[in-house]
Amino acid sequence: MKSRVWNRIGSALWWPLWPLWWLYFRRGGIRSRVLVVCGEEVLLVQSWLGDKDYSLPGGGTKKGESVQAGAVRELLEETGISVAESALIPSGSRVNKDKGLRYHARFYTLNLNEKPVTAVPKHEIINIEWIPLSVLKNLKLNSDARYVIKRYQPPEQASLL
Repeated sequence: MKSRVWNRIGSALWWPLWPLWWLYFRRGGIRSRVLVVCGEEVLLVQSWLGDKDYSLPGGGTKKGESVQAGAVRELLEETGISVAESALIPSGSRVNKDKGLRYHARFYTLNLNEKPVTAVPKHEIINIEWIPLSVLKNLKLNSDARYVIKRYQPPEQASLL
């Protein structure tokens, strides 16, 4: 019930706040996204603010912080998963021009043998889910998640998205 309320508030606030998002993303900086994979499942999150697309854990870097360090920090803040920078495998980058916002994103993959305990933080993220690769085509994924998941999938699963 609580997440539905935040979901509605976030949807209602997204477009009125869009000019602020535009300024925020234009100020520069590189954003990171982490594709967390365990077996045939990926870890996806949903933010309370926006259109409720599933996305990958990640976010912006702080001043003086490397993109990889920012990815590790954001992964911990958004999911409760703590890893060393060396565990992240670089998985490409791109300039995203989604919904009139423009930013540079770097992607990392984290392969796990066991699912760690996750924790939904008290801000920003309202949902964390392990999703089987086989059902991803039925989900509303944001463009960053769709981009990196397509790149990760083995060729025989390319039709999933």
